[in-house]
Amino acid sequence: MSKKCHKRTHAIIAGKHVLGEVNRLKLKHHGVNTLTIWPRKNFSRHVTIHLDYKAGFSLVELLMAVGISMVILLAVYQVFTITSKNFTTQNVAANAQQSLRSAIGLMARDIRAAGLDPIDTDNFGFEYAGRTKVRITADSPDGAGVFNGGVDEANFERITYEFQSNQIVQTLYEGTASQNPAPLISNINNLQFDYFDLNNNDLIDYGMTPPQVPVNDLVNIRTVAISITVEEPAGNDEPISRTLIRSVECRNMAFN
Repeated sequence: MSKKCHKRTHAIIAGKHVLGEVNRLKLKHHGVNTLTIWPRKNFSRHVTIHLDYKAGFSLVELLMAVGISMVILLAVYQVFTITSKNFTTQNVAANAQQSLRSAIGLMARDIRAAGLDPIDTDNFGFEYAGRTKVRITADSPDGAGVFNGGVDEANFERITYEFQSNQIVQTLYEGTASQNPAPLISNINNLQFDYFDLNNNDLIDYGMTPPQVPVNDLVNIRTVAISITVEEPAGNDEPISRTLIRSVECRNMAFN
């Protein structure tokens, strides 16, 4: 076989005849992975070359892939945002509800004890009953387990609850040297007390400043309605507002 015959061959690619230089053969047909070459003259041998050919992506295909990926990422982000928002809202609402229950439970317990006076001294009951403030007294046993009949600066015998700014403040022994204020719950929008007698009549005199139960009617209080509204921030979402109302019967006041 001559050199010219070896260099120039008759190539068959995917059923099509292409004439060219074997050493500089360029495949432009996508998907071809087998090349069979026969010499131009009638020789008994032929050479089969297996090509590991992989086609690349065109610009249009790349743009389509990027576009689809962006759509998928946007959908995932939206789902994540909604889920995160719902989790934050539910968590804040649960915390607000729990804080309200704890605060109103403590206040109800102390108000229910108002007027506790085992030795009938008539020194205990409501000292002040306003719309946003209440001060109550109740006798408690001392270290020896004895009720002494006096309002002491100890044993939680005088407790005040008052709405100040955005907090409910609990003050022990108000008006004495042992006065000790402390915030009970924050982020409060409203605290309101209503006082009723045995016949469910409203005892507040709205002509007084601030509106409150007159001193002479303090002994007639039998029921106190407590209403608290809390508003907790919820991240980028709207604040969560919750209101809790509880009615407390002052059973000890019936004996004063």
